[in-house]
Amino acid sequence: MIRPQWVLIEDEVHHVSDYAHLDPGDRPSAFCPVCKRPVTMKLGSVRVHHYAHQSDDICAVTNSETALHLNLKMHIAEELRRNKQFLLENRCSRCFDSKPFLWVQDWDAVEVEYGLEHNFRPDVALIKDKKTIVAIEVHVTHAVEESKADYFEKQGIDWIEVKGRESLYTGDEVWQAADPLPWYVVERCSAELPKWICVDCKKRAAREREESRYHFADHAIKPVDIYWPKGGVVRYFYWIRMKYKDNKPVEAYLFAGKKAKRLGTVKPPLDKSLKVLNETVKKSIEYFREKLGAIVDEFVPWQLVEEKEYRQWKNTELYPQRWVWSWESECWELRFVEKDGDFVVGPYRLAKKDTGEIFYLAAIENGEFVVADPFTGKRQKFNQEELKIL
Repeated sequence: MIRPQWVLIEDEVHHVSDYAHLDPGDRPSAFCPVCKRPVTMKLGSVRVHHYAHQSDDICAVTNSETALHLNLKMHIAEELRRNKQFLLENRCSRCFDSKPFLWVQDWDAVEVEYGLEHNFRPDVALIKDKKTIVAIEVHVTHAVEESKADYFEKQGIDWIEVKGRESLYTGDEVWQAADPLPWYVVERCSAELPKWICVDCKKRAAREREESRYHFADHAIKPVDIYWPKGGVVRYFYWIRMKYKDNKPVEAYLFAGKKAKRLGTVKPPLDKSLKVLNETVKKSIEYFREKLGAIVDEFVPWQLVEEKEYRQWKNTELYPQRWVWSWESECWELRFVEKDGDFVVGPYRLAKKDTGEIFYLAAIENGEFVVADPFTGKRQKFNQEELKIL
């Protein structure tokens, strides 16, 4: 329960804690600032300092919401009497960083429930040259009515609506006028705070602008089938990824294997530098062949690809593995396999030796190879000597 903490002593408002150092018998007579009846200050060490009415008194401030409203507006007024600046917390446009914004300064007086025309009474008014320059409203149960807001605007009175939070005047984070009013308690304000970006966000924005000039894209891929000496086969990939700046290639990277191990990096002129990466691939394949004793089947040359085309090269039905493990001889062999009722050889892609035309093997009939054009599907027959395996 929230209890009232501000009393009238000789017609002046004081916080009850101002008298905590006095013995109960030495404390002055105190009155409720709302109903003006005598009250008793409760300044013990257990509960928050407050005051209490007589048991038979009826006063609105005994309601928690009214007490909160009273305590907060009194606290705000007292703080602004001690400080001639009213600061607001101005947040960075991009993050939670903030800095103080000087909203108003140099007033002559601070009044609570100061009467204006049309019975408008701001919770706290800042007055200069006998004129209200700022109105502060505490929102506990009722927000500022539009008629009141319109009046402030027409009279040229800056105003602010503050959320009624007990933490503003009690606890570990009590607001003091030397500090900016936290942004999260400001519901409405006539001031438009200037937009700003903190140093870290400026650096981050500059980085983002620079990074936006770059993008990466797969350029070419080379799949190979590696057949291990004791059996087992894996489809291994080499691929080149390009780095672009302002849509111009500035660097190329060579990766290999499932873990995308980077084997090399080259820079422009890329038409020559890419040859260096290809030499790196040749050395890698030579390592598999010479050092590990594997059969490395380069069943296709480098293929220009987009990122989405990468998966098709994993498809062993579309691009079948051309060697078969023989359990009889315990070695890898190129052999004929049955496909659609015909016996066809393991490597399905063939080229005509004299023209270089590419065909797919469809069947073998009477010792002749029946091949199909990859684009039209048109079939032709050739002798085995006329073709070479790709």
